[in-house]
Amino acid sequence: MTPHVAEVEHRRERAVRLALAGHPYDHIATELGYASRSGAWKAVSRALRGRTSDAVDEYRSMEIARLEALNTIYYPKAMKGDRHAAEMCLKVISAEVKLLGLDTPNTSDERVESIVISAEQPIRDLKKLLGAEDEPD
Repeated sequence: MTPHVAEVEHRRERAVRLALAGHPYDHIATELGYASRSGAWKAVSRALRGRTSDAVDEYRSMEIARLEALNTIYYPKAMKGDRHAAEMCLKVISAEVKLLGLDTPNTSDERVESIVISAEQPIRDLKKLLGAEDEPD
């Protein structure tokens, strides 16, 4: 027998709240009865994709703040030619894109107002520093 949808959503929300509180996925799995840390991670990921609760928005905001703190440290170094810092910046940007769901095409027919922030130029600058410039069109 499969669990009721509301029960699954409630469990995912609890997983997000535990992650927000800083608990590792091993603890979340044990606490909520997931078979492994992977199951707990998947629950949090699905909740993030589904944006099912205020806890999801709070968790996403906290993670974005952490990523921005890292970018604040590494970006100036990357712009001065530090290859490791440039690689870290690209990883941070990639993580932000995934966290914000910008890597997933929107298949919804709903129209949503949004603010578009382009990371195109900083990415090009970082790739240039790494010697991986984009090919011309």
